[in-house]
Amino acid sequence: MKKRTYYTLLLFLAAALMFSCSSKYLVKGGSNDYENLRYADAIEKFSSALEKDPENEEAMKMLARSYERVHKYSDSKKYYEMFVAKGNAEPADKFEYAKMLMSSDEHDKAELYIREYLQTNTDDKVAHSLLEACQFIEFFKDDTALYQMEKLPIFTNLSMFSPVPYKDGIAFTAERIAEGAAENPWTNNSYYDIYYAVKRDGAWGTQIPFDLNINGKFHEGPITFNGDGTKAIFTRSSNFNDNKKQALDEDDFNNLFLYEAELIDGNWTNITELPFNDKSYSCMHPTLSPDGSMLFFSSDMPGGIGKNDLYISTHNGQQWTDPVNLGDKLNTPEDEVFPVLRGNELFFASDGLPSLGGLDMFVSDFEDNAWNKPRNMNYPLNSTSDDFSMILLDGDTTGYFASNREGIDRIYQYVKKPSGRVYIDGTAREEETGEVLSNVKVVLKNNVTGEVLREIITDEEGKFDLVLLPERMYKIEGIKEGYFRESYERSTINQYYDEEVELLFSMAEIVTVGEDPLKRYALNKIYYDLNDHRIRQDAALELNKLVTILQDNPTLNIRILSHTDSRASDEYNMDLSERRAQSVVDYLEQKGISVDRLESKGMGETQLINECVNGATCSDAKHEENRRTEFVVTKY
Repeated sequence: MKKRTYYTLLLFLAAALMFSCSSKYLVKGGSNDYENLRYADAIEKFSSALEKDPENEEAMKMLARSYERVHKYSDSKKYYEMFVAKGNAEPADKFEYAKMLMSSDEHDKAELYIREYLQTNTDDKVAHSLLEACQFIEFFKDDTALYQMEKLPIFTNLSMFSPVPYKDGIAFTAERIAEGAAENPWTNNSYYDIYYAVKRDGAWGTQIPFDLNINGKFHEGPITFNGDGTKAIFTRSSNFNDNKKQALDEDDFNNLFLYEAELIDGNWTNITELPFNDKSYSCMHPTLSPDGSMLFFSSDMPGGIGKNDLYISTHNGQQWTDPVNLGDKLNTPEDEVFPVLRGNELFFASDGLPSLGGLDMFVSDFEDNAWNKPRNMNYPLNSTSDDFSMILLDGDTTGYFASNREGIDRIYQYVKKPSGRVYIDGTAREEETGEVLSNVKVVLKNNVTGEVLREIITDEEGKFDLVLLPERMYKIEGIKEGYFRESYERSTINQYYDEEVELLFSMAEIVTVGEDPLKRYALNKIYYDLNDHRIRQDAALELNKLVTILQDNPTLNIRILSHTDSRASDEYNMDLSERRAQSVVDYLEQKGISVDRLESKGMGETQLINECVNGATCSDAKHEENRRTEFVVTKY
């Protein structure tokens, strides 16, 4: 009995050892595939290793990395989660896991792992950028209803991306089932080719291969054209022997090159390799200016800032010049790819700038000989997956982009709804002196609910900037101790286009009558009919400004002072001015201002401000100067 138990145990241990050795062998083979970019084969081997040994942490980690490389983020997250749960993951592994969490919209959880990573990697700019994205993720989703989107048909493709207008339709890059053709070792599908499709009467026709002179045995695409469609630049696998063999670098890796072609008599010909290509690095994702003189592209050439950077080359009439890096305003330590030029705007994708997850689309304007800080295109154009190759059509209200938000690269057409943003360029100044006011608190509110949306402080030049989003009602308040509050109300409902508004808060210092008995605050254009005390419609518009002041400054108590000119008797004018002052108080009370905060006093003709005294000959305009309404502050 003991001998039988012993042999059973021995067989169990032998089987376990055999499975363990088999699992290690598969991991070793998968790692070799991974290093040689054969990700589809690597995934198969790592998966088999885990089936044989479910506790193999190296297989978990490498499977997660392999799925990440082929942009299957949900699968990658699954295996990172298993690996991290074992408790042996390095901070860098947890950082990659955080990226996958972001891709599944789990930003709160991702933030925890990014913070942990930053404890030992304090200078990692990308980690700081992604942490910022996690903290402010809701700001990326403010425009959820700004666009309508429609998927293009997939045709017979497995994936498709990089749309570009061409003739009456679009050219794009796609992969298909290999079906006996050469296989891409990354995916075991076909290599990429360029295709063309036309939309007529609201329906897309059948796609056709773009051109047999351009499409070859290996990768082709994306492609770009000059304005009249007579010149093209496209991405192609580096090759030799008339595109029959791939050119390999010293690590046996096939990089991507840029080629140019000319359209002559309806055929694409004169296909020429660009002079700055080199088999030791890739040049890819071209975009041409309409006149064909400027070329933007992405490359991992030496001397860059990150993995793939954005570059520009110009055509000097003879050849393309040496590329120039676009600098760290646009480029990060990660990937900046798929640039698209539109006027003075450059659209591109990045996973190193603050994003929802994966690649997000950004735009930067070229102004004053420099690129501005890139702006995230936000949700729903961007998602937690990869979003890239955005292109605008004429009119700027519609265009295309690509995304793998549904698990594969698809092309989407978007239509911008008739809503625009209002960009506030604000300044606060002292009303009497015109000097700028720093440290003014500027509060942005929802003018329907009163909810405070944002608070900022004016800088040393009195400046502040705000962006008002579409289909909302806003109120902006300027607040500084010892000054009247200023406010500005703005609706962006039916705001069809973006608008820039220069907003000036001219803030008057609050001085009570006790502090300065002579301090007066004038109310302009408060006119009355002759010998009448009733508020005219034109005067009501001015009094509404006083209503706003009292609403914005709820601790303020005032006294209304009404003045007449010198015509008529002193007694009559005093009585008329008292009735006019009281009519202002009555108007304010009707507008919801508590009567406890208001006093009135008629001044008659006792405080004339010019020479138009009793008996003087004056014009109507001169008399009008004396007919005025003022207020003083009695309590603050």
